[in-house]
Amino acid sequence: MLTRMLLLVGALAASAAAQNVISARAGFVNYKHGDVTLPVGRDGKTARQIEQGQVVSTRHGRLELLLTPGSFLRLDNESEARLLSSRLHDVRVELLSGTATVEINEILKGSALALVWREQTIPLARTGLYRFEAGPDSLRVYVEKGKLQLAGLKGAVKSGK
Repeated sequence: MLTRMLLLVGALAASAAAQNVISARAGFVNYKHGDVTLPVGRDGKTARQIEQGQVVSTRHGRLELLLTPGSFLRLDNESEARLLSSRLHDVRVELLSGTATVEINEILKGSALALVWREQTIPLARTGLYRFEAGPDSLRVYVEKGKLQLAGLKGAVKSGK
């Protein structure tokens, strides 16, 4: 009886530990679908945690990375991004090509998020939903919800723009 009880407690503890994954840095692969290229880890398996400096890409697929608790980067088809900084207080992602959507539901105190495109840093300092489309010589920015302050603009880009 005692052996069965210990086995049950052990199984429940292992199950509970496997259900919640909390990443202490940006770049955890939250979701992937289709043809997605991820770095290979030291063990030879596809990495679930993208390291600083590593590149991820989609061909005919989609990818979602956890940036901070409450914020996500989603890459659409034919897109590529590099994680420049994975520290939670300074998360920076470079959009190399394609389309990325950043959803920010919560900003942790003391943290900073930014998207980089061709050495232009775009701070993401407010909750919202932001879409970035990188063309060969331009970047289109759509603000679904939220507000962005872009270098070179006198005002801010607000929702619906």
